[in-house]
Amino acid sequence: MEIELKQEMFVNNKYTVSYGSREASFTIIDEEFAGNNTLGRINRITVLVRILDKAGKELGARMCTTVIGLGDGLVGVYSSDPELKGKVMTKDNMSQCVVILYEDA
Repeated sequence: MEIELKQEMFVNNKYTVSYGSREASFTIIDEEFAGNNTLGRINRITVLVRILDKAGKELGARMCTTVIGLGDGLVGVYSSDPELKGKVMTKDNMSQCVVILYEDA
């Protein structure tokens, strides 16, 4: 399943989609950490894939990569813009990306 994420799909910075026996939950994280620390700004989208049984009970879950140009067997993130390859998907570049949610084998 291929998804092109858009800001309007997110409610309170979260978007969830079910596919097969899986559910992918996307979260926009865009936080600035002020003060005397080295955290700076975190700007990225995370994705958690939950694997469900036929009754909808969670069998397991895994945080997946959102590095553009990589896939991990559950999720892949790709872009036709070569300058984005190797960067993390963010709310600012998500419209230039296609997320592939790999179906059950």
